[in-house]
Amino acid sequence: MTNKKKHFMLLSLLVAGLLTPTQAQTIRQADNGMLNLIADSASIHNPDEKKTGVAKSPHGNNIAYWVSPQSWVSWKFKTNHDARFSLEAEIAQDSPRSRFDLVVGDQRQAVVTQSTGGYDQYQTLQLGSFTLQKGRHSLTISPHRDQWAPINVKRIILRPLKELSPIEPSSTVPTQSPLPYQLSSTKPADWKHHELKGMNFKDHWRDAYPVGSGELGAMVYGGVEDERVMMMHANHWWMKRSPTNLPNVSGKLKHLRSLLTSKDYKPNGAFTKAGQIYYEAIKQSDYKASNGSPLMIGDVHITSPKVDYSDYRRSVDMNKAEAAVTWKSDGARFERRTFVSRANNQKDILFIQLKCDHPGKLQAALSLGLHAPETARGIGNPARFKAQTTASGDFIHYKASNPGTPSALKDFGAVARVITHDGTLNNQDGRLKLSGASHALLAVKTFHYADASDAFDRLDNELEALSGTYQDFLTKHVLAHQALFSSATVDLNATASERQLPNEALLARAYQGDLPLALTERLWAMGRYLNVVGSRAGGDPVHLTGLWNADYTPMWAIHLMNINMPMIHWHIMDGNMAEQMLPFFDLFDALLPGARINAKRLYGTRGIYLNPIPCGKEDGIVKINSPHLIHLPGINAWVAQHYWDYYQFTDDATFLTERALPLMREAAHFYEDYLVLNKDGYYDIIPSNSPENGPFARDGERIGGRHLATQMNSTWEYAAIREMLTNLVTGAEIAGVYTEELPTWKAMCKKLRPYAINAEGAAKEWLHPDLFDNPAHRHMTHAYSLMPGMEINKEDSSPELFDAFVNIVNRRLEAGLEHHTGWSLMHSANLYARGGEGAKAYQCLKWLAQACVLENLLTTHNDWRGGPVTMSQGPIFQIESNMGFVSAVQEMLFSSRPGVLKLMPALPKEWPTGTVRGMRARGGISLNQLIWSKGGANVQATIEASKAQTLRVILPREIKSATLNGKPIKTHSQKELHIDIPSKTQTMLMVTIQDEA
Repeated sequence: MTNKKKHFMLLSLLVAGLLTPTQAQTIRQADNGMLNLIADSASIHNPDEKKTGVAKSPHGNNIAYWVSPQSWVSWKFKTNHDARFSLEAEIAQDSPRSRFDLVVGDQRQAVVTQSTGGYDQYQTLQLGSFTLQKGRHSLTISPHRDQWAPINVKRIILRPLKELSPIEPSSTVPTQSPLPYQLSSTKPADWKHHELKGMNFKDHWRDAYPVGSGELGAMVYGGVEDERVMMMHANHWWMKRSPTNLPNVSGKLKHLRSLLTSKDYKPNGAFTKAGQIYYEAIKQSDYKASNGSPLMIGDVHITSPKVDYSDYRRSVDMNKAEAAVTWKSDGARFERRTFVSRANNQKDILFIQLKCDHPGKLQAALSLGLHAPETARGIGNPARFKAQTTASGDFIHYKASNPGTPSALKDFGAVARVITHDGTLNNQDGRLKLSGASHALLAVKTFHYADASDAFDRLDNELEALSGTYQDFLTKHVLAHQALFSSATVDLNATASERQLPNEALLARAYQGDLPLALTERLWAMGRYLNVVGSRAGGDPVHLTGLWNADYTPMWAIHLMNINMPMIHWHIMDGNMAEQMLPFFDLFDALLPGARINAKRLYGTRGIYLNPIPCGKEDGIVKINSPHLIHLPGINAWVAQHYWDYYQFTDDATFLTERALPLMREAAHFYEDYLVLNKDGYYDIIPSNSPENGPFARDGERIGGRHLATQMNSTWEYAAIREMLTNLVTGAEIAGVYTEELPTWKAMCKKLRPYAINAEGAAKEWLHPDLFDNPAHRHMTHAYSLMPGMEINKEDSSPELFDAFVNIVNRRLEAGLEHHTGWSLMHSANLYARGGEGAKAYQCLKWLAQACVLENLLTTHNDWRGGPVTMSQGPIFQIESNMGFVSAVQEMLFSSRPGVLKLMPALPKEWPTGTVRGMRARGGISLNQLIWSKGGANVQATIEASKAQTLRVILPREIKSATLNGKPIKTHSQKELHIDIPSKTQTMLMVTIQDEA
């Protein structure tokens, strides 16, 4: 019988009513932890009752005849404990290609399948991995709207994986009370309504306070009579298009290279036109891809009667990841507290407590709905979201439809349960009206890429099962949050009174050119806080706007690897939060299949070309065809730098052999095929790109435009490739693998061009005699060897070369602050810290606080007020400046490379005393405590090592005396000590150095 006849027969039987799908059952784990999701246990969903789009086959235990992309299939199952599972499916398929979304709880992954040879030819396919909490879950196969073709499914198997354990925070960190890291304001979010650069800002979210669980974020506006809490989930996106038909343009590489090497640098000459070759070829194809944008889940809306009020305060306790709004009215004190739980058994639940100290005076109308449909930017016609809200009993149900997803499961929304022990609750026009109460608790759970009716049932049951008080839930959440956030502290000895000042008072001083110690502490804590509440193991890394952008089409809500994404992650390992790096690795591991396609179709090479601008869950194929992103071959090495650095901190051999080295090897294969050996014996990198900048020709004319520019021989790419190949050789020798390939990689290192110095004394940006530097630019990627790389350093590099890399920053800033951004100021601060320039690093911190910090301490791309510092654009929120501030402070206080620990390498005079606790250094070193006084003249460090080693400890000035565990020790040189550290034993080092001149 042919496949078409089988389809016809089953459809006829279904129409006649002779086949009835069996009811779904909840599947439980076997003794070995596996979950076997067979066809008989599935639920069939056919939205069109008159047509059957999918069914269980009468000919065997399988799901078949899946002719409609509007139909989907789901299973329910239960896990006994938190675990990560690999997923595999037995699938048969006759058509050449099909695509569907695999949805497990709130996690979603696109799957593309190929023909297996027929509908009865089953193959077992690996579908990726998911992290699941203990409890009940659902798994759904949802066809892609445009790329679906029928498949048969026999079963899906979930196998528990052995986790790669991140290092634990140091157990020797003192368990004292945390510092009062707190955001505070004396007014609600009140962003001024105005237009700037054609951008109309009416929504107040830029002043709202962020909280989150690492996956669900919320912004608390803080209104007394009209409160909004905006909710955003890390995995909910819209307007994303992910076709897989990236055209093969590798045949154009030879022509592109001939244009770049033609020496025609005239305006609109061959060199300039080279950047358009791939761009136009991809543009003119039928490859229509889009990164899309994050889409908010919606708002919790709380309205209260208008009253006179006083003593208003809005705050976030960063030690707890809890927001609070308090005020007084009519003799009573009112309070709202909000957090999103990180605790396992209540993860991603938004809790809001409403409280009044006078019984019966608490009144509020509570509702859920689409985020700010009247004021939010980029929403277009709100009606297309089909938002609906209903309320009954103590529940509120809200649903909307995502109009920009190809998934058959388009619904998103939330369910809220309102719990009160006094007062009354009444349903009023889709809201619950609370009156005559003293306190109430809202518990809110969200959903997305789901069928709303199924989600309502599931979330109703989960919220109904909640038991406990607000404080009970908060206590569990705080324990989970503090395990990361409080694992390290920075104390600059700000006064207690200064620490109590609201943000706006501290920022007013910063705008006058001062940087209060309390603001420095607060900004350090803020960047760290945003990472913890914005990401978590098993989830997604923080992108440029995190979980807190309330525009519908936000600017740069992406991961961008040409500086921004690396800067977001620089502080994590030093800051004793290794667990927070795992989402970065999970993301790029998942991109590898697409990266292999990129390498082959863009350049005809083996190996990988990683997508430099991934967004959300995706397949890894490049989406943006701009030359500065598709001609960025150093991207592989830059990503690999983070993998290697994780290993240097943790000494995790499993991570090295199973994750780091395989990725680095595939990157090396790409470079083996891509690099062009010049007749001078050195490699040329053609095409190449120094991010978003372009060189000058010999006649002083700039060559090419910004985004349609591509170049050759960018310095940073030589640096990153040299570093990666060197680390690959070292790692392979440690692990005893890839022995036959080691000679090739060692030989490649010798053929990478040496650095050059320009006439202004700075390291050249392009290693080509015809390309001259353009210092009036924000990007400084050619300083890669100094930071984040470690090839160039003060101790081991020649003074001339070291100074040349520090001069990169000097020349950039001398060209004018109007060319800079918030993140470029933080890049400068980090580079100056590595260069030992404490005063200059500190000045960059001051400029950021003066120009690019909002009153909620979120950072912006530029000074939106038109000040002299940074580019003059709208107030574009970008989170990497927040994170770059953290790493800069840490790099100023200590720095490391394997076997070397530098103390106070760039201490500014404005920090004469202080204490750092709970930090990490490369080589398995824990810097449990670092105390300094007298401007850094007296230093005390408590150090612990995961393995016995000899450690070079380097101070910034001549050492006068030193003791180790109370015993005097000799110096190795004027500024250097060599100390033996035993394994897992605290060592106390006390050093006195010369006062600063």
